Amino acid sequence: MNLAEWFKSQKDSAVARKELGLFLGRSEAAVMAYTYGYRKAPDEVIEKIAEFTGGEVTMDDIKTQHQVFKDKEGSFAFSSLKGQRLGRPIVSVCKSSTRDEKVSFMAAIANEIALEVGA
Repeated sequence: MNLAEWFKSQKDSAVARKELGLFLGRSEAAVMAYTYGYRKAPDEVIEKIAEFTGGEVTMDDIKTQHQVFKDKEGSFAFSSLKGQRLGRPIVSVCKSSTRDEKVSFMAAIANEIALEVGA
């Protein structure tokens, strides 16, 4: 079972994430990064995750999730900056999208920054 599924199986997933973060000595953001594979978890962290979940989430599950994320097709997103924090993506597009989808993506960016096309 992957870590995201394990969290969903808990009564209160938000509390479970916080408790795991405290158990690991890591931030909740780090726990989420390990959950979805954005960040590669060190083996000692994976062992602690397996211990915390009672063996329901294994080392292979965490490593597989990271590999799945790495193997995903690339994409681009346009987000606003709020101070030094990056906001949620306003618009995004995959590398394999059609030409029309890519043109719509560029038009949406131009619209967001109030750029006059053809100027």
